[in-house]
Amino acid sequence: MEIEIFPYIISGVQNNKLSKHTLDICRQAISTMKIESKKDRLSDNYDKWLKLERMAIYCITYDKVNNLPILATGAQHMSKNTCRLFSRYYLFRNYRTKHNEGLYNKVDNFQTEFYMLKNLQSIYKLFFWSRDKGNNFFKRIKKNRADLFADWRVYPDLLEILWEGNLQGVMYYGDEKYLKELSVRK
Repeated sequence: MEIEIFPYIISGVQNNKLSKHTLDICRQAISTMKIESKKDRLSDNYDKWLKLERMAIYCITYDKVNNLPILATGAQHMSKNTCRLFSRYYLFRNYRTKHNEGLYNKVDNFQTEFYMLKNLQSIYKLFFWSRDKGNNFFKRIKKNRADLFADWRVYPDLLEILWEGNLQGVMYYGDEKYLKELSVRK
């Protein structure tokens, strides 16, 4: 598959360095995501709570052959030194697989997330991926995709992030001391 990564949002605002055509593709992808996601468990995250204004970068990954959006995902500014990758990650229906097919592969082989990481490394000291379902997935992905995540670490406990009771499993890259910036009980 031939893909292109469009950094639609930079520092919380639309990236006007993109061509009008590319901006139209990105806007249409966001519109499609809001409609498609209506029955998803986290549907409000892709509509009411998309939080593009909090994104250091929000990308649309595009299939150049079929002229369709593949996924949308963000690198969300969380604190002075921390950034959350896979924020508001949405995989468009045409590119979804069954849960037992390629569980540890993404259709872009994680290229979009590592594109954002590379472009933000001079700004943030710690990057993390979190899930409300705990950290067992992170343990498995580290093992199954050591080619990409060997330098990442899985935090052994759940962390309370942003608000009270929001317990998340966390896998991170960078200096662990900055994890404390995520806690609501600093």
